[in-house]
Amino acid sequence: MKLIKNVILLLAMVSFSMSTLPLTTAKAADTSVPPVATDESSVIKKETSTVTVTVVSGVLTLDKVPDFNFGTMARGTTVKLKSNTADTEGFKPDTIGEDGTTTNPEGYLQVTDSRNLLPETEMPGFTLTASMGQLKTANASESTADASESTADASESLDAVLHLSAIPLVDGDNVNVSSTGVDAKTKAASISSGSTAQTVMALKKGEYNAGVIRAQYNTPDSASLESFSNSTGGSSDEPSGKNMNAIITWTLNANPVATN
Repeated sequence: MKLIKNVILLLAMVSFSMSTLPLTTAKAADTSVPPVATDESSVIKKETSTVTVTVVSGVLTLDKVPDFNFGTMARGTTVKLKSNTADTEGFKPDTIGEDGTTTNPEGYLQVTDSRNLLPETEMPGFTLTASMGQLKTANASESTADASESTADASESLDAVLHLSAIPLVDGDNVNVSSTGVDAKTKAASISSGSTAQTVMALKKGEYNAGVIRAQYNTPDSASLESFSNSTGGSSDEPSGKNMNAIITWTLNANPVATN
């Protein structure tokens, strides 16, 4: 009888242990990434492109200067800026300004200060001035073979004032170049024909970040031209429309770097 009880107990224990076994066995997922095929036969096509950049260091340059086109005006009036594309048809190259910088239809006045061998707070600063000559018509005697036309088509000159507004100074990403928390701007300037040069940019030591520094004169309120009634030269008071241009001379000066 005792033997029968032991057999029954043994069978019960075996039955219980079997009930606790899992019905299936799970296998861990294989998360390894197969190697990238290097067989060139699977490549459809290859192309190349180029990265180009001019890296400057230790220099201060005047990169771009704007042209100003004021459309049509009467003598003795003031007009606002129309575009940044000058009309120089009929003018000789030496009468419309050539200084090695690039004019641009966007109206940028741009300086690059890459004197970054110094700490940002030690950038020494610079000034940019502008002067302007008289408005003049093209001299027909310089562009025609018949010298007898020089009297009838004599060049005419007119005094004027170019008014420039204060414009934010920004970098190539249109972020203000100030390092002080106060936005940097150009100087508002009135540049008269034949008068002394006027300051347009003036940045002092430690108040700006190095790199591209530019202002954009491309809106009617950014610049205006005031002309005077008196003029010199010309051959007739008959009604006419005469294209006139004036040369603006931009001068960049670096503030000295102190050395010990």
